[in-house]
Amino acid sequence: MTPLCMKVKNLRKEDIERIIETLKIVHSQYHIIHRDLRKYNFLRDDNGNILIADWGYSVTEGDNMPFAGALECMPDDVLESLDNNEAINYNPRMDLICLVRSLYLMFHNPVMERFSFDKVLENGNFKERLQEIKTFWSSHGNSSEWWATIYQEANEANYDNLLRNLINFF
Repeated sequence: MTPLCMKVKNLRKEDIERIIETLKIVHSQYHIIHRDLRKYNFLRDDNGNILIADWGYSVTEGDNMPFAGALECMPDDVLESLDNNEAINYNPRMDLICLVRSLYLMFHNPVMERFSFDKVLENGNFKERLQEIKTFWSSHGNSSEWWATIYQEANEANYDNLLRNLINFF
């Protein structure tokens, strides 16, 4: 049996365009937030098209739902909300920052141990893990003027400028 899609090892310029355009449509027309954008959820079909997989944790913008997603890619305000046991405001900028952090991890491949969310909760070291992730991003996230600009565009949910700046990277 032939697989329907393959895991993506490297993103291309046109992949970034399709991902951001897809998010722009999903966010603006359907108000859906993916909540788990990371490299494992980008797949390539037999025709070479990039696909965003695993929409099972998605929510409608403004929904008050329990946390889901990869802690490693979450925006700082989500990590803070989790740390303080506060409700999380699910909005488009969350997906865009998850995308940017995912891209950072893919491009730079830093050492960052991946933990299962269930195991972190089970072992009782959830707050410790949150602090490790916040520390990681405070020292890596804005490692250059270019990355700082990318984060700013994602934080402002400025799809067009985000796309333009990311395309310049390729």
